[in-house]
Amino acid sequence: FILSMSAGHELWHGGMMPVVFLVEGILATAAVLLIGISDQQASRWLKSTTLVLLPVLVVLNLFEIAAVMYAGHPEAQTATNLFLTGILAPLFWGQALFGILAPFLLLFLAGENRTAVVTAAILVILGVLVTKLGVLVSGESLPFMRPLETYSPTLVEAGVVIGVIGLAGLLFLLGRDFFVKESA
Repeated sequence: FILSMSAGHELWHGGMMPVVFLVEGILATAAVLLIGISDQQASRWLKSTTLVLLPVLVVLNLFEIAAVMYAGHPEAQTATNLFLTGILAPLFWGQALFGILAPFLLLFLAGENRTAVVTAAILVILGVLVTKLGVLVSGESLPFMRPLETYSPTLVEAGVVIGVIGLAGLLFLLGRDFFVKESA
């Protein structure tokens, strides 16, 4: 909801954006849990949740794109074209293929194959991250009709991301040890 207040940045204030963020957050959480949980019942439930939410995400994205292209502001249309057919198209279409379609097929066909489930979960997480990168970069590239800009993270930013991922892993391991009781 923070981005929804940024009216100066195209694609950050669409009506579907909060819902897309929520669905992607639930998907990423389910994917992380699929990787870390070995309980069969919980894993089946998380797998089912992911199988339901991936098509929901596709529909939400299609509605958002259709709304922007049909009745959106010209800058929003330009930003949308940037990731549909422009310089960010490999990110968008790669995310659609490897972040939505491939995980859906892997989970649908995997059965109880743990390797396929973990691979699908990793692809979902990477797909969510790539989607957010595309939204942020395309929104930043055209505010106030500036010329197209490029962005590459600094070493400090990359270090912060690695540190946050490490902290999340540590908190997950501590929480698992604290809350999960070993059965005899």
